[in-house]
Amino acid sequence: MGFGKNLVRLREEHGLTRRELAEMMDVPYSTLSNYEAELREPGHLFLLKLVEKFNVSADYLLGLSDDPKGHKKSLESERFKVNDHEKLLIMAYRANPTMQPAVDKLLGIAGATLPSNFDEIQRHANEMAKNLSKNQLIRAKK
Repeated sequence: MGFGKNLVRLREEHGLTRRELAEMMDVPYSTLSNYEAELREPGHLFLLKLVEKFNVSADYLLGLSDDPKGHKKSLESERFKVNDHEKLLIMAYRANPTMQPAVDKLLGIAGATLPSNFDEIQRHANEMAKNLSKNQLIRAKK
């Protein structure tokens, strides 16, 4: 979420109208309106004032964090989300340690190590998927 949307959310969470916030921040109503519509970007002094008045982090205001206190998002965690079905698979995998070697072998990941960055992980996953597909075709032909 961008600065404008976060500013609107912050204002609404505090029950303020746009006019009230503009007065509180000592900026013209039209300026605040442009910030919220993302037609204009605020300067660092405006950001600092928001941070102090509302006890939120600049990272949160700028959309670098979903946490108002500012714990940063990991770009890799954003790109590597797990859906509900995948969560069930992970839970089942963890709940059945005796089956893990067989599952690892089936997926072609026995003895594999996780690459260090997302692009490598993606390439590795694509390669495993191709190999798995090839293995399924070979089995189907038998």
